[in-house]
Amino acid sequence: MLCVPAPVGHAAACYPRDRMAGPQRAAGGGAGMAREWHYAIGGERAGPVEPAELRALAAAGRLGPDDLVWKPGLAEWVAARTVRGLFPGPLPPPLPVAVPAAPPGAGEALVWRGRPSQVVNLVWFFLAIAFCWLILPVLVAIWRFLVVLCTRYELTTERLRRTSGVFSRITEEMELYRVKDTRLSEPWWLRPFKLGDIELVASDVTTPRLVIRAIPIATARGLRETIRGAVEGLRGRKGVREIDAT
Repeated sequence: MLCVPAPVGHAAACYPRDRMAGPQRAAGGGAGMAREWHYAIGGERAGPVEPAELRALAAAGRLGPDDLVWKPGLAEWVAARTVRGLFPGPLPPPLPVAVPAAPPGAGEALVWRGRPSQVVNLVWFFLAIAFCWLILPVLVAIWRFLVVLCTRYELTTERLRRTSGVFSRITEEMELYRVKDTRLSEPWWLRPFKLGDIELVASDVTTPRLVIRAIPIATARGLRETIRGAVEGLRGRKGVREIDAT
C-alpha cells in the first residue's frame, strides 16, 4: 500500500502499489514533474494523474498556483507554484494566509504555528560527523538540535509569540499593532533549501525585534502579507497610529 499524506483537515488516503505503478517520466526540472501526481482544489483531493494532465489542468485554469500538489517522494503537500515548468511566465505573489475574522469582543484566534528548520544547524552537524571521535562537537550539535527543536512560533490575530528554551522556557510576545516594519530575507545558505527569515521591528520596549527564522519561503511570503494586513486592521480597530519621534 502507498499512503498519500493529506492536506490539513483531511484524512490520508492509501492505494495499492499496483495502482501507482507506471512508466517514470521526466518533465520540467528542479523539484519537477515526475511520475504520479495528486492535487487538491478547494479542499477536494484528486489523482493520481500524469505530468501532462497536471500541466493541462494548470493551462486550463482549473489548477491555481496556490492549490496543493503531491507526488511520491515529497514529504508533504506543496503549492503548485513551486513545481518548475507547471506555470509559464511570472506568477503573482502568493495569497496571504487566511486570518479568521474576529468579531468585536471575541478572543484571539491562532493563524499559524511553526518552528525553524534544522538546516540552520548544518555546520554543527557536519563538524560533529567530521570530528566524531571528539566529544565536544557532538555535544554541541546535540544541544543546537534541541534548541531549534524547542523553538516555536505562533501567530494569532493580535500578536506574534516565540517560545524557546530546552530546560527553562522563555516566551516573547510582540503586539501586532505595534509593528513598524517587516522584512523578508533569503540568506545565501538558506536559499538552496527554499527557506527564508521574516524580521519584524516594533515600538515594543521589551521585544523591539523578533525574527521568524528558516521557514519555507512560500510560507514566509504569505505570512508576511498576513502580518501586514493584520497590523493595519488592528491599528484601525484600536485607533492607533505609529509616529516616529525624530
